[in-house]
Amino acid sequence: AAPAAEPRRDSGGADELLAFLTARAAPAAYFGFGSMPAPDSVELLRLVLGTCAAARCRALLVAGWTSLSTDAACVALVAEATAAGTLIVRQSVDHAAILPLCSAIVHHCGVGTFAAALRSGVPQVPSPFMLDQPYNAQLAVRLGVAPEVVPFDTKISAAKLARALRTILDEEGGGPLCERARAVAEQVRAESAHTVEHFVAAVEGAGLLTPSDV
Repeated sequence: AAPAAEPRRDSGGADELLAFLTARAAPAAYFGFGSMPAPDSVELLRLVLGTCAAARCRALLVAGWTSLSTDAACVALVAEATAAGTLIVRQSVDHAAILPLCSAIVHHCGVGTFAAALRSGVPQVPSPFMLDQPYNAQLAVRLGVAPEVVPFDTKISAAKLARALRTILDEEGGGPLCERARAVAEQVRAESAHTVEHFVAAVEGAGLLTPSDV
């Protein structure tokens, strides 16, 4: 009998994504706006592709709540850029595994993505929409892990995003933004190491929980 076929390790596209991020090519930047759906998916794609062309990098675009498959023009743009090797699209990714492989992180600065970006040790370009995101974006700049805030509003442009991205990419992993990002990541990981124990101690200390309740 013929031997059983070896299972495909790349059933979810993981191998393809890893190959894209580790290729000997232009640096790859993460673009993701989480639960902030773009009002126009074609314009979002053009923004990302225009940014990458100006910044001389490639893009991992994590679509999140934005659909990139319902508009024919959008599908065509994705296919063309993917074939050229300048773009790879995923609906979602494992931030803990993927962000450290990127050269820069462009994101909306929602609290979850912001935390993951800080833990990754990679410099970021915060592009906030609303709510707590502008505060988080300014915090990224104050921490020294981002060169500037580029608000995602009617004035956003590929030129503005590319300028911030080039500030990061020109460091080639060894400038002040990159060094600070790595230092902050170590601090965040150290603070998070015993989070559950600290939380339980705080709850017990407030009299809200006793060991017999656990």
